[in-house]
Amino acid sequence: QVYYGQETRSYSLLCCTSLLAILSYIYLRIKPTALTFILTVISLTLLLYTHIYACFTLLFLNVCFALESDHQLKLRHWLAVQITAFIAYLPYALILFELVLSAQQGYWLKQPNLIHLASSLVYFTGSVWVFVMLGWGFLSGLYFYKAGGKSLVYLRRPIIFLLLWIFIPLLLPFLLSQIVSPFFLSRYAIAASPGLYILFAFGIQYLPKEYQLRKGLIQLILFVSLLMMAIQFHKTLKEPWREAIQDLKTVSKKEPIFVGSAFCIDEMFSYYWPECKTAIGLERKTMQEDIQEGMTNLSAETTAWFVSSHFEKREDDALAQFSEAFEVSSYRDYYHWDLFEREIRSIRIFRLDRKSAGLPETQDSIQSVD
Repeated sequence: QVYYGQETRSYSLLCCTSLLAILSYIYLRIKPTALTFILTVISLTLLLYTHIYACFTLLFLNVCFALESDHQLKLRHWLAVQITAFIAYLPYALILFELVLSAQQGYWLKQPNLIHLASSLVYFTGSVWVFVMLGWGFLSGLYFYKAGGKSLVYLRRPIIFLLLWIFIPLLLPFLLSQIVSPFFLSRYAIAASPGLYILFAFGIQYLPKEYQLRKGLIQLILFVSLLMMAIQFHKTLKEPWREAIQDLKTVSKKEPIFVGSAFCIDEMFSYYWPECKTAIGLERKTMQEDIQEGMTNLSAETTAWFVSSHFEKREDDALAQFSEAFEVSSYRDYYHWDLFEREIRSIRIFRLDRKSAGLPETQDSIQSVD
């Protein structure tokens, strides 16, 4: 939550609203009254407004309702709760529909593989070591539970509930991303993380008190978690847009800046450089037309800049098109670290000099900026 909370975006809020929705659903299932009805409608509405992945949490609740029979909540009441929440959500539904259609024309996410799916669980725990210790504690707790002469059948219901909580927001978008335009990202599924934490704690509680196994494991997890937070505090864990745009401010002299992908202008430039009027966004589907239109306005400029981020294979295509009039004189890469201690290139800034200008390297090269 510290990692994602730093982004000042909706991920931690999604985690909070999903917890409220699940808790209110549990109360509604146990005691369906007017108060719990209203609370569930409010919590579901807030959840839907938070993030598009809210629909997977709602699907999880419907699966739970279908699998359970020993509750007081009737189907018509549960449907009424959801319909009321959807009516309250309608003002934003049309906007969301347009965003989904736009994403299908080309989105910045890659098609995920099984490594992306499995690594999401590690991201939710903060580090590989913490994930391993929590997993060991869960499995060991179940072993000692069974070794005590108890049947795991009695744990089946809560474990199934928690597994559905974890894997519906993870597995379904992963599978859909194999069919439609990819939209799977670990942080989008953060609503599944509380289920993972509860599942691990559920198993760890059965560790025997003898030999201080439970207490020792909890203390070790806390120590490693704090240690990893201290280590990560001194590393760049986010895409370094602040540094990259600050460098551009220093070296560009109101020269045109081509930005791929275009969404970076709205989300990055508008925040770190709102007064910039020379940025030109490049969409994946219309990149060729965007560059051509931008270059027609570069009759006098001898230098331009190309910022590439989340642009994948289109980066080479863009450079090939720029090469008709410009050549790359320098570039600089910007990196960040992920939770697997991998250094990943997030941003690359190219300086483009017009071929006819024949300009040598100058102090304005992006490589000269610290």
